[in-house]
Amino acid sequence: MDWELYYKMTGKLRGFKSILICVSFVLVLAMGIVFKYSEIDFKNNAVKASAEVIGFAEKDLPVISYAVDGKEYKVRLNGQVPNAQVGSKIEVQYHKKNPTNVECGENPLYKLTKWMLIIGGIGTVVAIYLIYKRLASR
Repeated sequence: MDWELYYKMTGKLRGFKSILICVSFVLVLAMGIVFKYSEIDFKNNAVKASAEVIGFAEKDLPVISYAVDGKEYKVRLNGQVPNAQVGSKIEVQYHKKNPTNVECGENPLYKLTKWMLIIGGIGTVVAIYLIYKRLASR
């Protein structure tokens, strides 16, 4: 086996791996930014409403019914509601520009946003530094 060729190929793959890691951290950071924007937009445009549980979908997620400006909406919630039964009334919030965008309590994705921003930001900075250091040493 030609060891010189082997070392050249593995060296190039190591550089490619660094770029893939950097891109991965940038994607995590970008998703954190998108989720944070979504959270802020929803909180700024949320309207409270009373809804009734009319059934359950897969994984025991409640299907609710509520009215906005005289129009009735039937939507499946993204999270479980404790002690919810068919016919029970719950308080929900919907986006005033999109009444089908409904939440009951805190969206679980919003809890991950902070960690996505931290891990994505630190990972991106470290990966760019390592790539820069590698390119500067050539």
